[in-house]
Amino acid sequence: MMLDLIIEGATICDGSGAPAFRGCVGLEGDVIAYVREKSAPARERVAADGLVVAPGFIDPHTHYDVQVCWDRDLTPSSWFGVTTAIIGNCGVGLAPMRKTTRDALLHDLENVEGLPFDLMAPVVPNEDLSYARFTEWIERRGIRINLAPLVPLTPLRRCVLGEDASERAATVTERRELVRHFEAAIEAGAFGFSTDYLADHLGFRGRPLPCQLADMAELEDLCGVVRRRGGATLSVA
Repeated sequence: MMLDLIIEGATICDGSGAPAFRGCVGLEGDVIAYVREKSAPARERVAADGLVVAPGFIDPHTHYDVQVCWDRDLTPSSWFGVTTAIIGNCGVGLAPMRKTTRDALLHDLENVEGLPFDLMAPVVPNEDLSYARFTEWIERRGIRINLAPLVPLTPLRRCVLGEDASERAATVTERRELVRHFEAAIEAGAFGFSTDYLADHLGFRGRPLPCQLADMAELEDLCGVVRRRGGATLSVA
């Protein structure tokens, strides 16, 4: 067997839970095809003595929704071997966004995540931002690790209910609109949705986070989208 690349001499953590061992990892194209203690023939060789080779790690709870605007590496996660970060947690984030709801969303993030409004405002687009447009915008910036985005329920509700999102549950008509926007987000690559019921998480102007006012009918409708459209996860804080 002639591999394209062999990484040899590394301490290997193979992700199975087995003890780490010193050995070699071989690739054919971009597929791992060889994990052994002994080396093998390859067109290219990399010495990795003193280093660790491990599977990509997933950071399941991050708030890089705004940091993607200025940090292509998404530090510090990438410093520690993380290759996939999940964003859109705790029901707060940027998309879907109407221009008229932008500042409220940024203040929600300021209150929940401690991100200063004056830091976020200059780098966040001041425009209507569908979820598909948000993901396209991230891809154009060239983020260096993978993102698994959730749809935060707060911006979704602000997009549909406007200022009433902080006051009440959605009507039947508004629930249909929530579902429509969420289905479009799943089509654009969203993995699911997130919401938040932590009492110390307040939104814009000290009002409840809009996601906390969603009733069971709204949540059931959104869970139905995840089931039908093949979403992967729900996140509830």
